[in-house]
Amino acid sequence: MIDCPICNDGKKHRGIIIKKRESEDRVIMEVECEDCRERGTVKVFKFGGVEVYDF
Repeated sequence: MIDCPICNDGKKHRGIIIKKRESEDRVIMEVECEDCRERGTVKVFKFGGVEVYDF
């Protein structure tokens, strides 16, 4: 589930993971929102659980 910045309705949306890369300190996922079909990148930093969206 992702917070899609394109839909921007404050709800969690289902995302299709296209590509996933994982290192010791972060996870980088290329995702597609199932509602608006916009593609982007989600970076999740493991220490602190911070999510950064780049659409």
